[in-house]
Parts: sequence; structure tokens; C-alpha cells
Amino acid sequence: MATKILFEEFKPMVDFMVHLSQRFNCPKEFAVGFLRPEEPHLYDKLVKVVEEALRHSDLYAEKDGNIFVILPGATKKGVDFIKKALFDFFNGEVLEVYEDYPQDGKTTEELLEKLATDVENKYGYIIKKYFKK
Repeated sequence: MATKILFEEFKPMVDFMVHLSQRFNCPKEFAVGFLRPEEPHLYDKLVKVVEEALRHSDLYAEKDGNIFVILPGATKKGVDFIKKALFDFFNGEVLEVYEDYPQDGKTTEELLEKLATDVENKYGYIIKKYFKK
């Protein structure tokens, strides 16, 4: 069961993960992600799946109909598994973008900027405003 955090804690937790990795090399990698159902009536169901299907060490936060996740230790292969499982369970009706540390960014700002840019380019949602200082 994933751990829910307040959205205000999301960016500080990404920052914490980056610093842990840089200082202790643990986790060596992790992923941050954006999830949103295509249809608003699926939102509660998506939250329930995220809560129940992700690991206890995984974190999620909600903001304006969006779900943001931090997946400690998640490899590209692990993220691909999650994407496929959500795609199959929701018949492709969940919008998803994931970024991998350190491949997609070596700092909190780089990771969240890439996430925001990819979400905007892929789906047209503007989430950069959530990560401003």
C-alpha cells in the first residue's frame, strides 16, 4: 500500500530522494510520475489502485485531479511494468508520464522540469505552476 503525502511535501520529498542518492548512492535510481484518468469519473478508482497496488515505500500526492508519485528504487523496467498494468486495468484511459533519476535529471529542478515539459507536450496539461518556488 503506497503512502499518501500532502502535495506540498512532494517537491521536498523528491529533493530528499535526490540528496539521499547523491550522498549514499541509495537508492541509485528512482522515478517520479504524473497520473491522471482521461475521464474524471475514474479518478477515485485510480487513487484506490495507486494506494493498493504500489509498494509501501512508494509515495503519492494529489493535486487538482492529478496524482504525482515517487517510486524509490524503481528501474525503467519496473516503471514499464507499472505503465502496462495501469494501461491494461484502465483500458488505456490513464495518462501517464514518468521520469527516471538520474537519467532524466540529476537535480530536483531538472526532474520536475522534465516531468512538467513532457506532460505538457504529451497531454497539454500545464503542471509547471505546481513546482514553482
